[in-house]
Amino acid sequence: MNIETFDFGLGPVPAHRHPNGGGWVAETAYVSETAFLSGNARVYGNARVYDNARVYDNARVSGDAQVFDNAAVSGDAQVFDNAAVSGNAWVSGNAHVFDNARVSDDAWVSGNAHVYGNARVYGYAHVYGDAHVSKTPLMLIGFEYLIVITNNTVQIGCKSMPLDEWSPDAFPEENCPKIRASADAITTLARMHQNA
Repeated sequence: MNIETFDFGLGPVPAHRHPNGGGWVAETAYVSETAFLSGNARVYGNARVYDNARVYDNARVSGDAQVFDNAAVSGDAQVFDNAAVSGNAWVSGNAHVFDNARVSDDAWVSGNAHVYGNARVYGYAHVYGDAHVSKTPLMLIGFEYLIVITNNTVQIGCKSMPLDEWSPDAFPEENCPKIRASADAITTLARMHQNA
């Protein structure tokens, strides 16, 4: 392994190119040989990427963060502090996962979403758009679409709207009778979750 220096943003530090993809790894960080790290991706600080995890495009993993199992971080996404991404989870776009947050299972975090604090995003949850999640989102099942309630948004299927703009009128009764019939309960749960 050829050790060089690379500037991850705070001045040059000892680093090397990862043999599986060519991305930059600081000597203080760890990326297993089985993980993939593309040419513009960077892993630094005390971060760890292992198993069959993939970090590509312009993604960054830093601090004490971990990405493992079959998880992927792509686009301009960042995973840092003590955050962890695992399972088959995918963090993409301009999303940030930080503090002590966890994203796992088959969950997706994308767009400009931020997952932080002690939040846990898991299962088949999708957090996207401008959502901010600092506590575990509330997921409601048994409706026509999965409903995910975050700190500031209600996400129903592929529609995401600020909590203050949530309205059952966005869902035609002929397509979503359960959502329409439960609109008051969904609104109450969303407000309680936001204020908890």
